[in-house]
Amino acid sequence: MVLTILPFHPSQVRAADALTFDPGTPVRVSELTYQLSDAKFERTGAVHAAGGYFTVAVNNGSVDVGTLASGITELTNGIKISGISTDKSTATNRIFNFTSSNTYEDIQAAIQSMTFKQDSGQTQKVTVNVVPGAPLSDGKTSARAYDGRYFVYVARQSSMTFKDAVTTATANNGHLVEPTASNPAEMLAIASMFKEFKTPFSGGWNFISFIGATKTKAPNWDTGNNLPTIYVTKNQYTGLESSAKYTFNGADYVHLTLLLDTDNTDIRYLGVNNTHGGTSAYKDPGVIVEYNSDFTSDFITATTEVGVLEGSLLKELQLKNEDGSGIDLAPGFDPNQDHYTANVPNDVYNISINPAAQYPEDTEVRVNLNGKEVAAGDWDNLPLEEGKNIVTVGVYDKNGNLLSEYTIEIAREKASTNGKLTSLVPSTGSLNPAFDPERTSYTMSVGSSVYQMQFTPTTLNPNAKIEIQVNGGDWQEVTSGSLSGDLALNIGANTVVVRVTEEDGQYKDYTLTVYRGTSVSDNDDDDDDDDNGGNNGGGGGGTPPTTPEKPETPENPKADLDVTLNGNENPFATGTTSTSDGRTVTSIKVDQDKLTDAITEGTGQDLAIHSPNEGDLKVEGLTAENLKQLADKGASLEISNLLAIYPVPVGKMNLSAVADQLNNAALSDIAVRIDIKRAAEDVIASAKSKATAAGYELLVDPVDLDLTFSNDGKTVGSGQLNGYAVKYIALPAGVDPNRITTGVVVNPDGSVYHVPTVVTKINDRYFAQINDLRSSGIYSVIWNPQDFADVRSHWGQADVNNIAARLDLKGNGNNTFAPDRSVTRSEFAEIVVIGLGLMRPEAAQSSFADVPASAWYGKAVAIADEFDIVRGYKDGSFYGDKQITREQGFAMIARAYRLIQSEDAAGQDISALAQYKDGVKVSNWAKADVAQLIDAGIIQGNGPKMLNPQATITRAEATAMIARMLKLTNLIDK
Repeated sequence: MVLTILPFHPSQVRAADALTFDPGTPVRVSELTYQLSDAKFERTGAVHAAGGYFTVAVNNGSVDVGTLASGITELTNGIKISGISTDKSTATNRIFNFTSSNTYEDIQAAIQSMTFKQDSGQTQKVTVNVVPGAPLSDGKTSARAYDGRYFVYVARQSSMTFKDAVTTATANNGHLVEPTASNPAEMLAIASMFKEFKTPFSGGWNFISFIGATKTKAPNWDTGNNLPTIYVTKNQYTGLESSAKYTFNGADYVHLTLLLDTDNTDIRYLGVNNTHGGTSAYKDPGVIVEYNSDFTSDFITATTEVGVLEGSLLKELQLKNEDGSGIDLAPGFDPNQDHYTANVPNDVYNISINPAAQYPEDTEVRVNLNGKEVAAGDWDNLPLEEGKNIVTVGVYDKNGNLLSEYTIEIAREKASTNGKLTSLVPSTGSLNPAFDPERTSYTMSVGSSVYQMQFTPTTLNPNAKIEIQVNGGDWQEVTSGSLSGDLALNIGANTVVVRVTEEDGQYKDYTLTVYRGTSVSDNDDDDDDDDNGGNNGGGGGGTPPTTPEKPETPENPKADLDVTLNGNENPFATGTTSTSDGRTVTSIKVDQDKLTDAITEGTGQDLAIHSPNEGDLKVEGLTAENLKQLADKGASLEISNLLAIYPVPVGKMNLSAVADQLNNAALSDIAVRIDIKRAAEDVIASAKSKATAAGYELLVDPVDLDLTFSNDGKTVGSGQLNGYAVKYIALPAGVDPNRITTGVVVNPDGSVYHVPTVVTKINDRYFAQINDLRSSGIYSVIWNPQDFADVRSHWGQADVNNIAARLDLKGNGNNTFAPDRSVTRSEFAEIVVIGLGLMRPEAAQSSFADVPASAWYGKAVAIADEFDIVRGYKDGSFYGDKQITREQGFAMIARAYRLIQSEDAAGQDISALAQYKDGVKVSNWAKADVAQLIDAGIIQGNGPKMLNPQATITRAEATAMIARMLKLTNLIDK
């Protein structure tokens, strides 16, 4: 502690030769506040019969007033001199009057109860002044010091003369200011302490105070006594009359007044007559009074310097599991220990943390998880990644300066992969049943001509070892995601074992029984088997059969149609088959009358036309009126051949809009044609070329499904459907259904877009069930497996690889995906549009001014805008580069959900939000959307009890949401 003597409004420090005040040792109250609880005066008892004033000031921070004894009054309104407010008590400069009844003990108690607050990181100087005998009131300032002398300023009275000024000074325990001869600098310093009271004179000069006489002399100050220029209490010449600082004002002058220039940098002395104080228009505003030395002997001034207060630490730091049980820190918490470690098992997905600062009113605690700040409301739900997680807890002052920081390294055990495969793909044929990582036994059959095959196994743990053995032979090691070497098959049953060995030596076996046929024509119905295999069931079977394989003979076109009503034969259509340019074409003609009869036999009738041929199929004879009748009666019409099944979307077309395009023709006059055919050769070639370049495999030659309306020589399509409709693309025999990634719509240039797809089996044959809002299109099926290296141990692995394989998401190159990177609004809009199968080559300009059509996301945002999936801000902008918040993403998903489930409008019931701790934090505009997704099971929160609506969305979270919505609405495989 440093003690100095520092008076109020100091210009210069005075030596401590008077009574003393000991501020004592500061006692901390909080992080940045303290009290002078043991402050003490040297003297006790009454201070002065006239009362007085005291001040408590700090150079930074503030002072809060505590308890004041009776008679002590804070000058909250200050005092006034000539209309100027001064000596007003403030937070940094507290000023109090006390009365004759107050004691030193009263002032001491008042100071002890005050609370001092420091600016963060700053030392603080506290100055106490006690001025007995001079209580502050309107018309007089507090004492100000220069060179060990004390001065006050007293307001002039009306019609004050020079003699009145001398009397005023005497009545205030002093005398008029008396500058030393030829020392203007001293007078300038004194005058500057009261510069706020100066009044204008002329030429940049201002009156400030009476200072001396020219023709009068003590003790009577008789203006008739015409003596040489002298000062009132010094019976001597001053030399001012010859100084440049002296200004004459005519010959008849009786006293001097002090002038201060406009910039407070120079002074002068003006000789004036006595009317200056009385009847003149120019008047001094008041009098500078110098206190007599005997009056100032009881003045008390003291200063203490308080260093930066310590205490920027935590008093508590706990980690807890979701069930409230504690998580051990190593070492145990100590406020002075700043680094800790903790371990949790893999099934701990979220933890809570409750750091508490020693002085929370003056500091702020912030928590970061893996480099991202966590809002205080989310401290009870910190999501942990597998492996290392870094939590930092910082204590900050109110200005945001870091005071101390604690680091906790939390290790969450990695999940045991238990030797699991995520996929097992044979080079030919298919597993029975379809592959499931939890299932370890399978069968499959191949023809006798398949004397060797390969498998592509992919492990959950990329570091696991994969080996394959056939019929008890040597083990062959395979790299995850790569094709194995050739595996020789015997005629009959073969046992194939795929073994996955973890790093700890534990392993899991998948066993496949592969049946190899006994005849080259083992799939035919006849018995003419001349293959010599199958006699011994062994011998390795590695040599190709010696009997030549029978050449495949194209099947002759069949003219017979299956035309049924509710599964029973009903001849409402007939067909003929022809061959042209190497293509088989089946032409079907619908009988209007028979069709009408079939439709009107009841409600909900199922009508079907099936051609047994793989070639082109065209259906004519239908009208738009027929389609309306089907829709009105709740009936269905299905057209199919060996290429595809096309359920006509009778209730989902806008027939009125079609009629409008055809000059408002009557529906009965509008002809309908349906085509199922292989796409044009140039489109097929382009599609295969694009597939090769992009790295995916086209499993089916593109199939063109077309529905058109014609009248009077004009043909149009039906346009966008008003709801999702299904189409089925047949998978070629021998294509493993486990190798189907998704269906795609093929553009004229051969490029493709994802359409939501489910693999299904109909009458012992596999189909890609395509869910689409288009009534027509060219469709195919692709195989595009993904296995990003940086999601192999991530919670979102399955969804990320699934959705990315559907061409809905792109990686970052180098087989990485960055699952935890935040997503922008434009990226999220594109994910939703592609995921829903809405993307198309052309799109109208969006309604957002900041989304140019040329932007990489321009088409996706325009389509999302068209379907009301995205909405902008109040200024009409979309702000595509902004990171999307979870509630904004929820709202987009909810609108997409309603596009699929058109009957499910967002309701007013938002009670589902109550399931989550932070449900109330969801913005009002998003509450109905979020509640709907909770009720639908699409939202599962960020952890078991939190939504985190204002947090940003990561790439993995966006993927999981779109995948969950598509699965729950049955648009893709679950």
